[in-house]
Amino acid sequence: MECGGLELGAGHTATFTALTPCAVRAVPRGRFTTLLDDSATVRAHVLRLLATQARAQQERLTDTATLPCEARLAAWLLDGLSRDGTDGRVPLPGGQRELADLLGVTRVTVNRALSRLRRDGLIGPAENGGGRIRVLAPELLALRAAQHTRHSR
Repeated sequence: MECGGLELGAGHTATFTALTPCAVRAVPRGRFTTLLDDSATVRAHVLRLLATQARAQQERLTDTATLPCEARLAAWLLDGLSRDGTDGRVPLPGGQRELADLLGVTRVTVNRALSRLRRDGLIGPAENGGGRIRVLAPELLALRAAQHTRHSR
């Protein structure tokens, strides 16, 4: 059986890494496809999730192709702040290499962008470290992201 040109059971095509602690439940393929076939609610939910992921991926691809690293980093930090940073700290996804992978650049490029943001007083290290970045000036960080966005598009 084929699905979208890929043979079912041929292995996975992507690896997902959780950025925050989470619970995961494995559902056997047969049970999952039965749920999709038998339940309009499950099917609609899965299609909504896939559409959301496709839109997010398209935005990431567009940003990677058009925005400088510093603007992408600023936007990523602001997103992390709104999602996880109620204390003003944003967790790094494992370190600068993983962050570089997320942003589609090299670790050196991320390091330079972080250094510029730190030098300009927009971010700083979290007091206790722990792989977190402290956002010192979210309003200025938003302006930095928006300024780059306006000039590049």
